[in-house]
Amino acid sequence: IKKGMIGSIVHVLPECPSRRSQTEWMGRTPANQAVVYPKKDAAADRILSVRIEACKGATLWGKIVE
Repeated sequence: IKKGMIGSIVHVLPECPSRRSQTEWMGRTPANQAVVYPKKDAAADRILSVRIEACKGATLWGKIVE
């Protein structure tokens, strides 16, 4: 089901740094799905648009859409 989200853009509320990398951030969609994305210039206090690029287990991976 989550693999069907690849290519879609979702709104993500940043939650905390990724457990696996200090260069990534983890947030959640309104459906409570975990999304990991690069920190870059991402603010931790606003909802971001993220394009989903991969699905690994229960976690979605993506990049911020400017």
